[in-house]
Amino acid sequence: MFILNPTPAMLTVSAAVRPARRAFTLIELLTVIAIIGILAAILIPTVGKVRETARGSQCLSNQRQIAFAFGLYANDNKGLLPRSGVSPENTTQTWMISVNPYIPTRGTVITSKIYQCPAAPQPPDTFVNSSFHYSATFALENGNSATALNGVGSPPAGPRQLTSIVNPSRTLLLVDGVVDPTTYRANSSRTYTAAFADMNLPGPNDTAATALSFRHGNGMTVAYVDGHSAKVQWANRFEAIPDTKAWNGKP
Repeated sequence: MFILNPTPAMLTVSAAVRPARRAFTLIELLTVIAIIGILAAILIPTVGKVRETARGSQCLSNQRQIAFAFGLYANDNKGLLPRSGVSPENTTQTWMISVNPYIPTRGTVITSKIYQCPAAPQPPDTFVNSSFHYSATFALENGNSATALNGVGSPPAGPRQLTSIVNPSRTLLLVDGVVDPTTYRANSSRTYTAAFADMNLPGPNDTAATALSFRHGNGMTVAYVDGHSAKVQWANRFEAIPDTKAWNGKP
């Protein structure tokens, strides 16, 4: 059996017959770039929609947990819902401070992400200018905030009994509120004011637009007194409701 060892001449011949590597032509490169662009145009909106869906789900989860905390607070306080703003003792208290001990996630009302909608801009560090993104409803009736769910009035009224709300599954407890800290949000006395403190809703579109935040596509998330949360579309504006049942929980 003979073993043939290649000579330098044979290697030279082999290298000579090997086909040369062909470079991409300009047309081929442009074609690849065009394909990448088409794929990006298809995938980027899809990724954005997936991210928005995830944020909406997280927002709904936040509001469900907060609404459940409202119920736990009421259970420990003779069935009373927490108030927000000025109390009968003329002291200030936010509903978040009242329910925060019942929130499963750790953190203060400033640091806990549960009070912040994931679709909204990040708030600044100061309390007064913080963009808390969930607003407790005041369930106004004829512009009198003394009938509010949280008992805020002028003069102050006591907090509402949870059992006094006749239709808890259709009475709003929390909504996506405004982000602007200078509008229906907080004042220099460090008092958090919920979105509907001085507004007679249902009301005109422009009024509702300054207090409600439809930042989940064309909708906003809301939580009801019975503890469930849902997404409400912009087309289903609350001023279309013939009365204020959704706000005050009365028949």
